[in-house]
Amino acid sequence: MQRLNSSCSRIALARNLFATAILTTAFILIDQTRAAAAAAAGNESAALNKLFQEWDTPSSPGCAVAVMKDGRIVYEHGYGMADLDHNVPITTATVFNVGSIAKQFTGAAILMLAQDGKLSLDDPIRKYLPQVPDFGVPITIRQMLAHTSGLRDYEILLHFDGWRLDSPDLLTNDDIFYILSREKELNFQPGTDYAYSNTNYMLLAQVVSRLSGQSFPDFAMARLFQPLGMKHTHFRQDHGELVKNLAYSYIDDDHVLRLCLPNYDTFGATNLMTTVEDLARWNENFFSGRIGGSRLVQQLQEPGHLNDGALVNYAPGEFVGITPGGLKWAQSGTAGDAGYRADALRLPDRHLTAITLCNLGSINPTDLNVHIADLYLEGKFTASLAPVHAESFHPDAAQLATYVGLYADAKENYMLKIEQRGDALWAESYIGPNAITATGWLGPAQLDAIGEGRFRGFGTDEFNFAHDHRNLNVQHREMPPIHYARVPAYNPTTSELREFEGEYASKELDIPYHVAIKGNGLVLRALKLTGEPITPITNDFFIAEDRRVRFTRDPQGKVTGFLMSGFLNRVQNLRFERTAPH
Repeated sequence: MQRLNSSCSRIALARNLFATAILTTAFILIDQTRAAAAAAAGNESAALNKLFQEWDTPSSPGCAVAVMKDGRIVYEHGYGMADLDHNVPITTATVFNVGSIAKQFTGAAILMLAQDGKLSLDDPIRKYLPQVPDFGVPITIRQMLAHTSGLRDYEILLHFDGWRLDSPDLLTNDDIFYILSREKELNFQPGTDYAYSNTNYMLLAQVVSRLSGQSFPDFAMARLFQPLGMKHTHFRQDHGELVKNLAYSYIDDDHVLRLCLPNYDTFGATNLMTTVEDLARWNENFFSGRIGGSRLVQQLQEPGHLNDGALVNYAPGEFVGITPGGLKWAQSGTAGDAGYRADALRLPDRHLTAITLCNLGSINPTDLNVHIADLYLEGKFTASLAPVHAESFHPDAAQLATYVGLYADAKENYMLKIEQRGDALWAESYIGPNAITATGWLGPAQLDAIGEGRFRGFGTDEFNFAHDHRNLNVQHREMPPIHYARVPAYNPTTSELREFEGEYASKELDIPYHVAIKGNGLVLRALKLTGEPITPITNDFFIAEDRRVRFTRDPQGKVTGFLMSGFLNRVQNLRFERTAPH
């Protein structure tokens, strides 16, 4: 979980997520035997009730669920409460904020304008929005749809600039354009890499407004929601708007439920209000093509690609792929703001869709939808997710020991730890000072040897070690590989830590940062950041709870600044210069 510096806890897995296949994050937790047994007995309803029983009480927020099979809703139900203050239960007509599921509709709107001849997907964004900074290289609409634009994520930038998103700070489109106007560098050259960024879809919604002559919410209503009969769906433009049957969102703060609401007057990347029944209608359009025809349906499920042709597992607005067992899937991933959580899983080959919308931040609807799919497919879905081992190899303990160590990717943003546990290797990735998990899968992940220097783990294709055991390629399913090199561990003395103390500033932010020694380590201080510990990992590289800091030096070895990167690389190497020593 990512805890931003705000009064609410925020995660939004689809919006923070994933340079890897979404579905692989969930299936480790599946009770496959129970699912298959329940389905075989034809008792999906009872199994679903059991799956959601933890939240199906008058004192808990919960979820609305809909399952579509072969074009009709075969199950729908509400569990828990939409409003705890007024004892309002969740029903299938309850309206939720569904976070990044909004991106599917923004992507569809752009593709429809392309069908209308209003734009080309290879047009540069500055053709329609000249207020986007000129980075010296064109950024195309196609790249923005696939998150390969290199544009930094506005949420992370605002968080770095002292904002408390969700509550209490109000976020508007003007605020996003302001932080974007200060952007001096891209995360990477457009089309050379992938990094999920909400900025892409907020800007795409502005393009729709510019070219259609309508506001983006009005365009979506006229061209998407109304034709599909989505009567309870709209993009919210005003955080103070009254929405009938709206579920309030909550977080569990040390076993105390607290109200937590998004404070957004922006749209395109988020802020879609809808119900499970309306989303069922939308997902059925992927089979019927009622809106946009077969061409739109095809484009909405086509994975993006890099300049070199390498595919990424993101289509316009959702993640797509094929399981190791050959089953096609499309999924929003756990989306949401504040305490809202939402996920839609579609299995085109089986004409099956599972939709789960929740109003409690600790619920994982992605995991729940994989459970649901298994119930209706008699356990075959998770069986299809399991990695296929074409060969086996049995290195001895001494051979395994040669792979153990700490590895950094080429940009020195991702840190991977390989360790030996008995007769197996395990992989973990640092995402915070005290939180280590596997990159793109639930960790730690055991690696099974499949050849000399070759290992495979849950949720990954292969770990390929070079002959010198100092370099490593990690191939994630349907994504370009990540290249790692072994780096030394770092345990600086107090005297060495003093080299980093001082004031730092970025031309892309309004607020300065202060690095200081506290106890035996370093802390970051800034506006609304009272002292976040940063933990040394390797030379000059530190990790905090929601950011990574790599200090820079001049040729004489003096610390001159640092590069800050955000959660899941949504902001990479934001440059800070040292303005004053301690």
